Amino acid sequence: MGEGGRRWRTPCGVEVGRAGEPGAIGLALTVDRGAIERILANLIGNALEAVPRPGGHVWLDARSAVASDGSAAVAFIVADDGPGFPPGAGDRVFERFYRVDAARSGGGSGLGLAIVRDLARAHGGGAHAENLAPRGARVSVVLPVVPAFAESG
Repeated sequence: MGEGGRRWRTPCGVEVGRAGEPGAIGLALTVDRGAIERILANLIGNALEAVPRPGGHVWLDARSAVASDGSAAVAFIVADDGPGFPPGAGDRVFERFYRVDAARSGGGSGLGLAIVRDLARAHGGGAHAENLAPRGARVSVVLPVVPAFAESG
């Protein structure tokens, strides 16, 4: 997943790079700016927490996609070469307060990916988590180009 883009190294020794095709820039969608910033910050923050330091890798990508209803969408993808999710945790990682390793000291509250999923759904999109082989994880958020904002109430 680490092909095709610019790379930089964080102060903690994790290499961050853009994945995907170099010419895949110029995607447009209508979204709440604060929501997309929160989605990306949570995804990138989780990936940085999961990878080994120094020497871990995080890859970012944005590409054209198709929403579940067949409409045009944009997919935001964050992948890493950390340990991945435990077997069967793919859906659970989006539950509030779920932590992959509850015994781990520090870390987060278990709300980050729940917030990601809730914000994606509020825009008419969704979120998906999966393991990569031989190791690592990928979390994708697909948002429709024209959002179908969820009704409040």
